[in-house]
Amino acid sequence: MALDSLSGADIPERLGRNVPAAPLTRLDEVIPKKPGQPAVNGWRRKGTELPMLMTNSSDKEEHIPGR
Repeated sequence: MALDSLSGADIPERLGRNVPAAPLTRLDEVIPKKPGQPAVNGWRRKGTELPMLMTNSSDKEEHIPGR
């Protein structure tokens, strides 16, 4: 699929459009902790894989495998 390019005449009109806000929903399911990584925490919406949020509360780099 090709992307449309903006010509000079289109820029103000296309960039100034209003986009409705998406409703926010709580990430209500805690992702189980991985042994050996107690500082890594995660949350997602119940029954889904995405959206999700992962955090690292330590001061070291952690690698989290996954899809």
